[in-house]
Amino acid sequence: EGAIYSDAILTVLSSKNIPKTEIRFKNVYPISLGSLSYDIKASDVDYLQVSSSFNYLNYDIIQL
Repeated sequence: EGAIYSDAILTVLSSKNIPKTEIRFKNVYPISLGSLSYDIKASDVDYLQVSSSFNYLNYDIIQL
């Protein structure tokens, strides 16, 4: 098939930035990616944000 997949981990943090839960996705691949907009004249650090969607085969929820 020639398809390329990857695994991904989403870590959920507490209000004190302590890892509480991991969601481990298997065979993840993107199905949509929004556009990036940035200004090279900005004087402050401006973090890029983008909307994206993924499909996956399955997932496991692990309590840490």
